[in-house]
Amino acid sequence: MKKILAILALAFIMTGCSSGFIRSKVEGSIRSALPKYIGPAKEYSVKVDGSGSEIMNGLIHHLHIGGTDVLVDNKVTLSQISIDMDDIRYNNKRQLTAIRNTGFKVSITEDAVNRCVTEGPISEYNLKVKLTDGHIQVDCVPTLIGMNMPVSITGKPKIERGNKVSFVVVSASAGDLPVPSELANRILKRLNPLIDTSKFKFPVTLNDIAVKQGCMDISGNAQFTSDMLKKP
Repeated sequence: MKKILAILALAFIMTGCSSGFIRSKVEGSIRSALPKYIGPAKEYSVKVDGSGSEIMNGLIHHLHIGGTDVLVDNKVTLSQISIDMDDIRYNNKRQLTAIRNTGFKVSITEDAVNRCVTEGPISEYNLKVKLTDGHIQVDCVPTLIGMNMPVSITGKPKIERGNKVSFVVVSASAGDLPVPSELANRILKRLNPLIDTSKFKFPVTLNDIAVKQGCMDISGNAQFTSDMLKKP
């Protein structure tokens, strides 16, 4: 009976169906680990590319991770996250040994950005962020010459130190009057950074930002710890 079971097991491993089974096991294991290594989410999807024998021998050709409404720290929720990893290698102890490339793209909505800033140090300014094509507009009510006065600041995002997104002023006005750059910069000093990825659970390096109507897309490279990838 033991010999028969061994032959059946070997036959199962050698069939085309076994690759799908192994991939499914790996995908499920990775998906279960994502809340710990990235953050809780409304939904995660995982897709693994590679044959069953390659995966069992420590090689995944491509791994795609998708996430919806991902809470990456106590304040920042990413509406969409996409992570792609190429040529992942790991040893028999399930330790990551090499990745050829790891890229990520995330989208953060205007509402999510506003939740970040309203919990920040200038909440008393009644600040509101608007995302439009290629620009960011910040409306606030600071105190000018002893009075609360609505101020509108238009600017653009800038990557700083590879892990922060800051707001850089282009123009500022209070009604029809220009606002001194010193005041605009003072407001921005307390506002920035808009997003700080150094607080994420996984290290990232930001490369590019695109501001669109109602959302901001950010891309770069990510890193993960060795025990995230599990063999079945």
